[in-house]
Order: sequence, then C-alpha cells, then structure tokens
Amino acid sequence: ATGLVYVSQSLTGPGGGGGVHVLSADDLAKVALVTEPSGFYGPHGLAVDSAAQRIYVARDFRLGGPCAPAVTALSVIHRRDDGRHVIERTVPLGEQAVRAIDVAVDPAAGLVYVAGLGGADLSPRLMVLDRAKHTLLGHVPIPGGSARAVAARPGTGMAYVVGEGGLTVVDAAGRAREITHRLGRRPWTVAVDPDTGVAYVGDRVDGTVTRIEPLDGIG
Repeated sequence: ATGLVYVSQSLTGPGGGGGVHVLSADDLAKVALVTEPSGFYGPHGLAVDSAAQRIYVARDFRLGGPCAPAVTALSVIHRRDDGRHVIERTVPLGEQAVRAIDVAVDPAAGLVYVAGLGGADLSPRLMVLDRAKHTLLGHVPIPGGSARAVAARPGTGMAYVVGEGGLTVVDAAGRAREITHRLGRRPWTVAVDPDTGVAYVGDRVDGTVTRIEPLDGIG
C-alpha cells in the first residue's frame, strides 16, 4: 500500500554489518537504509506487516568476531506516519544455536513465526511470538536437518515450514506439529496461497517447484 520494497543485506568485514534497504516499488530507487550505528548484523529473511506498519527481520550473527557469542533474534522495524523507519526493538530468541533464518506474520491470528535452522545438539524449530507484545510464546520442533523457510496463511494460525525434512504444517496457535510431507533433496523456499491454502515449495538442488494441495483439510 505504501509502494515500498524491503531487502535485507548482510555484510562482512571491517565496517560491515548490513541493514534493510527500503526501495521504491516503481523504479527500485533507494529510499532509505535501516541500520544501527554499530552495524545491523546478520539479517536474513524478513516479513512485512502492512496493517501494523512493521517489518520483522530474522537475525543470526556473531557480534565481535568469529569467536564471539552468537546472537539469534527478531528485530522489529516500525514505519512511522512521517515515513521514517526506526528499529523499534530486537527480541532475543533464546539459545545461540537456534539460528533464526526466516520470518512470517499472521496479523489476523496475532502471531509472528520465526524459523530456526538449529545446529549442534539443538533441533530445528518454529518459534511463535505474540504479534502485539513481541514476546516468545513457545516453539515447535521441526523434523529433518533444518527449518529453512516459513510462510503463513493469514487468519488460520497455521505456519508452513520447509527444510531438509520436507514441508511441515504447524498449528502455531496450539503449538503442535500437524503433518510433514516429504519432498525433494533440498526444499528451500515456500509460499502459500492465502485463499486456497495451496503451498508451493522450491527445491534448491532439484531446481523444481512442487505444488501441494491442502493436506487432510489442514490449513
């Protein structure tokens, strides 16, 4: 509605840190760069909440060098009435190995979903946050080697998570895993038709897009 496009960029090296680029949808001209004085480190997937005028950014980084403690978090950017973008808050998401990678929002259900890659002895997971308070409500383990991407079907409270284990549909309101549908060698991205509930999963290795009908009435 505002005619804007948001792109996250992670930079490395001295003076790096990255940020979120705000572009004009008409000609992709740069409108603004949302960052922090010390650097907006480790931004990955993001989601736009048009109704709340907010952008949610999944972040995973080491602040202070490769041997520094890892930080995994969700940053909330607010677009003010005057058009300026400010980082409203950054919410820690618990254990370092969670490795937040992607985010989706369901405004009608009042939920924000963050996919975590997991690692070491920590399983992949979907983290569920309250959209109004940005507090962590809980998490759901995801089968397979990762939870790489997440999408929402607005109004259902259902999250669609893809990773090496395939597509997992989660009842995020009840924080229970509903069903997992195994797919190709490296499921990497997911999108959901808000009207029909049909999911589309892209595979990085096979170079395919798979269409998946709503599973057993779920979603």
